[in-house]
Amino acid sequence: MALALAATGCSAGQSDSSIRVDGSSVIVPIDGGEARVDVNDLTVRGPVELSAAAATDLGTPGEISVDADRAHWSYPERGLDVTATARDGRLVVDMTGRGDQELAWPVTGAGARDLQLPRGEGLSIPVDDAFWNDPDTGLVGEEGERLQDLTMPFWGYSAGALGASYLVPTDIGTTLGFSSVDGRLRGTSVHEFSEARGTGTYTVALSVTDGSPVAAAKDYRALLLQQGGLRTLKQKIAENPDTAKLVGAFHAYLWGDGRTPESMRRLEELGLSRMWLGYDSDEQPMSREAVETATAAGYLVGPYDTFGNAQDPAGEVDNPSSRWPDGVWPGTASSTRTASGWADLAAGAVI
Repeated sequence: MALALAATGCSAGQSDSSIRVDGSSVIVPIDGGEARVDVNDLTVRGPVELSAAAATDLGTPGEISVDADRAHWSYPERGLDVTATARDGRLVVDMTGRGDQELAWPVTGAGARDLQLPRGEGLSIPVDDAFWNDPDTGLVGEEGERLQDLTMPFWGYSAGALGASYLVPTDIGTTLGFSSVDGRLRGTSVHEFSEARGTGTYTVALSVTDGSPVAAAKDYRALLLQQGGLRTLKQKIAENPDTAKLVGAFHAYLWGDGRTPESMRRLEELGLSRMWLGYDSDEQPMSREAVETATAAGYLVGPYDTFGNAQDPAGEVDNPSSRWPDGVWPGTASSTRTASGWADLAAGAVI
């Protein structure tokens, strides 16, 4: 299921109206008040500051136009087109870049007290914490973290009774970096516009929240619900009945003689009726007989592959599944990594 935040992916009934222009500012009604986007530098102010000025020189903006429920403008010197709209209480900014370039925006965290980051199981970090402001800790640095490597593509801030949420469906090609400014964490999202990588568009949804440390996560969940991105386990079982075999199943990884038909029969003799069995994708895969024995016992079984870890076959490859054959590496491999919006984010189940 393809999910999108862009205006073209939603019905008109989901949009809010009354966008207006005040000089160089586009004023967009959002939940909690209004967001004022200064087109000169992409500063976004509201009940809280949603973004400081872009860290990229944008050049002189073109004329602002308002078409129905959207505002449009461009940065001709950069070949960058921008649309701002209100959607489900959020300020949604869609950008399209012509040619390869980078944009460092939004620049976030001014006036915040805590940062919420979905790294691993999730972090809520005081922005003035000396430990996290130390580059040796691994958060502050030059490279930043790819949004696709976070558990979910969002981040947020708390500033007492208010906060901010940032959702980025175009996570491929986008990194989130942190710097320490006067001992306080500041975050900057950088998007690489690239036709070859399929990352020529960039979408960010900015929201004012109640300042809760889980507000950004709830905002992301609400978006998935609005876009049909959350399905119950029963719905998934209806699509793929084998999914039912995961309910109450033990998970185990196999090696050595654990991959044999005899081991499968032994597990069944022990009374284990539900199993998810995985093994490394190496030179000793499970035999057809072993797989058929496991399947007959009602188990789900298969190799553990890491398709996102393609490596140059001419070099030292540390995982057999990472060795892509000629004709796939490097040409096709580079073209398969495209911006997928929310399409890959509908895997979560609600029981």
